[in-house]
Order: sequence, then C-alpha cells, then structure tokens
Amino acid sequence: MDYTTLKRNALTSFFSRTNEMQRRAVFRVKGAVLIIAGAGSGKTTVLCNRIANMMRFGNAYLDETVRGLTPEQEQFLQDFPAMEKTPENAERLAEIVAVEPVQPWNILAITFTNKAAGELRQRLIDMIGEDAEKINASTFHSACVKILRREIENLGYQRSFTIYDDDDSKRIIKDAMKKLNLDEKVFNPKVFKNMISRCKDKMISPEEYAPMANASGELMEKRCAEVYTEYQSALRSASAVDFDDIIYLTVKLFEDFPDVLSHYQHLYKYIMVDEYQDTNVAQYRLISLHAGCLSGKYRERVGGNFRLVETDKSNQRIVGAEFQSTVEAELFFIHPVRNTVDYRILFAIFCDLAFAVAVKQLNKKYVIVAYKCNHGTVRRKDGDLLRSTVRQPFNNVVCRNALIISFQRVNVMYSCV
Repeated sequence: MDYTTLKRNALTSFFSRTNEMQRRAVFRVKGAVLIIAGAGSGKTTVLCNRIANMMRFGNAYLDETVRGLTPEQEQFLQDFPAMEKTPENAERLAEIVAVEPVQPWNILAITFTNKAAGELRQRLIDMIGEDAEKINASTFHSACVKILRREIENLGYQRSFTIYDDDDSKRIIKDAMKKLNLDEKVFNPKVFKNMISRCKDKMISPEEYAPMANASGELMEKRCAEVYTEYQSALRSASAVDFDDIIYLTVKLFEDFPDVLSHYQHLYKYIMVDEYQDTNVAQYRLISLHAGCLSGKYRERVGGNFRLVETDKSNQRIVGAEFQSTVEAELFFIHPVRNTVDYRILFAIFCDLAFAVAVKQLNKKYVIVAYKCNHGTVRRKDGDLLRSTVRQPFNNVVCRNALIISFQRVNVMYSCV
C-alpha cells in the first residue's frame, strides 16, 4: 500500500471510537468547521478527539505530502490498526506521520458553563495527558476576564477592576435613577437593568442607544438611555465592570486596539466553541474578531475555528439567542462537512438559515433561487411564518454565489461554492 493509504488507515484506527461523520470534523484541522447535531450525538466527543488529533498528529490525515518510509516504519503502519492503542504506540505513530502538530497554548476551547469547561478539561487530560492542562478551556466570561486583567488599561480602567454582581448593579442603577429624579414606583430598576443588559449583548453603547431611544418615542426607552449613560459613567469612575461588560469591553478592546487583537489572534490560532447556537451578538463578534472573520478576508493562520451547534429535538427548532445572524456570517468560512442527524430537525434548521440568508441578501448579496419542502409549515423560534407547505419533495436550498445545502434523509452536506 502507498504511504497515504497506510497513514489514513492508521489514523482512522486510532480514532475508531468515532463514526465516519465525526472523523470528518476530527481530521479537519485547517479552516473553519461547523457541526450541527442533536443532544447526545457526541459533539463533545468530536471536540475532544479533534483537539487530540491536532496536538498529536496535526494535519496528517489530509496532508498530501508523500513521505519515504523505512521498512520498519512501513511495517509499523501496516500493523497499527490491529495494535493496542497505547501511549507508546500513539507516540510512535506521531513520529512517523505528524504534520505541524498544534501547541496546546494555541488552542482556545469555549463552553457556556464552568461545569462544562471543567468536564472538558478533565476529558482532555484523560485522553491526552498533562499537556492538556496548557489548553485554555473556559467559558466566554472566564476567557475575557483573563484578557481584561492584562489589557483593560487601554480602555481607561485599572487592572485591579472590580466585577459587580447583580445586587451591585441594581444599587448603581438606583443611584442613577435618584440622580435623574426617576421614581422607582414608576420605573422599575430591574427593567432598566435588563434593558441595559440587552444593549450590551447587542454591542450598543450608551452613546449609540440615546438617539435610538429618542427615535423610538417610547418614554421607557428614553429614560433607560439616560440611566444607561449615568450607570456606565459610575462604573468607569469606580473602575468596575458588570457581568455583561466582561464580553462587551473585550470586544471594544479588540475593535479599538488592533495590536491587542493581533496578539490574541496569534496566541489562539485554534478557537473551538461548544453550543455555538447560544451565542449572542457580543459573543459572536468576539469570536469573529478573534478568528479574523470580520476583517473582510480569511486568515489561514487562524485556521482551526470550530463551532458545535445543538438542535432541540423536542421542539424541532434551534435553541439559542442569535443563531440566524451567527450562522449567516459563517457561510464564508465553512469547509464541507457531513453530520448524522435527524433529517426532520435539519429541515427546520436550514429553513431558518435560509431565512437568515434571505433577510441579509442586500448586505451580503445572497439570493435564494430554489426552495422546496414537504415537511409542513415551518416557523422561526419567534413564531414568524417562514414558508407554507409545498407538496413536492424538497431537494435543496441554493443561494447563488454563497452556498449549497443539500438535504438527505440522514446526512447533510454544507459547503461553499
């Protein structure tokens, strides 16, 4: 057998606990990958195995370079599928086939809860060993706090800034309301807190929110804009941030200081995000800036960006805050990927995605040119009607010059054209 066949057979054997569709993501090291799968389908398993492949073997599976082998090396590759997968045999395989293995400190793995981050770290340690401790596996907020502790002076805060909890934030809001002569019996401080939180989730500053509130004509919006301005001023004066500021200010830091952004782009070359469908606008912009997706060009050096999206099988819909906008923005950066998922769920997902593309067509020049379905009326998570029933079997959704989404009963192919 030739070298490529021997190499791929050995690597497939090493990751034999994953199925064929999972291995396509595991072996894709360069470029962005999006996995869409249901709960319990092994998304975290893919994440852990992909990191293990990156660190041990790098881009070995897809690399097309043909290496000369000694007779001993060739025999080892032939025998490897039947061997016990001991650390010693894995190390020997890496010595023969590894191509640009990734350093653990160049990997950023993001989850949404501290518990999930801890479980991910432990699984990586069990699989890879002590080197896994050098991987930054954390929540969005934990990762951003580390960045802010080092860089926040650029924004005029002290490195020793205080993180206010909800009670602290409500107290500052009440102080702002008193300063503005707003009666708590008329205006609920909790409502203002929630409105300010939503602004920060959408990366709307007090300066941007004020004209929007005035244009709305709503009294609550106008008063909230005033409170938001006072609230943020009080936080800055105390060198304090609230929970929403942690991501909001990190995005501002990356947007306003390209040298800081460049440092972290070079540090974390491989960014993996679990439960990506739950990202809001601020989290999406954070990851996109970090990965170079908002620069107008794709950076190959930031080549391992990876998203895991979970579907809610009970409702046959997407779970999450801003899925349509985030997936739409990923279309430029996705490698072909197949994933074994319930096709009925896939239908609901991609009808929603097709809608996201349609509403963005003026900005992104996407055009829906084909749309057929037989799965009944589809609604977005907010209840808006997407498309009434069409009796013909659906084949695909085509967006000219953007992507092709082909539906099959079990598999889905998602690729750029």
